[in-house]
Amino acid sequence: MHGAEAAVNTPEISCVFRFRVIDWPAKRGDTIETGFVLDCDALRSPVVLRNWRPGDKFRPCGHRSEHKLKRLLSKKRVSRWEREGWPVVTSGGSLVWTRGFPVAAEFAATEKTRNGLVITEEPIS
Repeated sequence: MHGAEAAVNTPEISCVFRFRVIDWPAKRGDTIETGFVLDCDALRSPVVLRNWRPGDKFRPCGHRSEHKLKRLLSKKRVSRWEREGWPVVTSGGSLVWTRGFPVAAEFAATEKTRNGLVITEEPIS
C-alpha cells in the first residue's frame, strides 16, 4: 500500500488533489504536521472529494467539539464566493478533510497508525 498515489483534476477550481499513502510513523520529509495525515485504517468506503455543503460539520484535530464548516470558514474570513467551490473529502459520509484545516480528529493518524493518507493540493499547471 505504501507509495500508492492518486490524482484528481478539478478544473472548476483550477486544482489537482493528490492522495498519497505513506508508511506511518512518517519518515522525515513525508509530512511536517501530524494533524494533516489521515489514518488509512479509519477510512471507510466510499471516500469522496466534493464541494462543501450547508450543514457539513466536523471536528478538526485540536478542537474539543464538532463545528459547522460554514462557521469555521466564516471565522477564517472565507468569502461566500470562495466557499462555493470549497473542497472537502468524506469517508463513509463523514467529513474527514477540508482545505485549510487539520484533518478530522477521529480520522487523524496516531502512534497506532500503520499507513497514513496525505492529501495535497496543487494549482493546475
